[in-house]
Amino acid sequence: MDLGIDRQALVPVVQQIVSAVAEWIRKSGVSPGTRLPSIRQLALDNLLSQSSVIEAFERMVAQGVLASKQGAGFVVARPPTVQEYHWYEGAEREWGDFTDSCMDRTHG
Repeated sequence: MDLGIDRQALVPVVQQIVSAVAEWIRKSGVSPGTRLPSIRQLALDNLLSQSSVIEAFERMVAQGVLASKQGAGFVVARPPTVQEYHWYEGAEREWGDFTDSCMDRTHG
């Protein structure tokens, strides 16, 4: 699964992972119980640290979008709601706007 992480973006990598996984779930229409790639494989495929992937998945577990199955990895618990999906996108945009404004203040 290519997450399309932009390391030059001002949005934190973990937030980008959450947004990308939520988008994949919504666009692919996977059903609850669908297994996600392993943390190790996702990290390798996207040149990420495993700890970033774990943190993103744990956030999504806390939100009820993913579930952790002992010995089986992570599965889709339910698709993100439209509001959650838009929140993920909005949080990513707002973070970028915030950091852009901070950069403008320090370099302006």
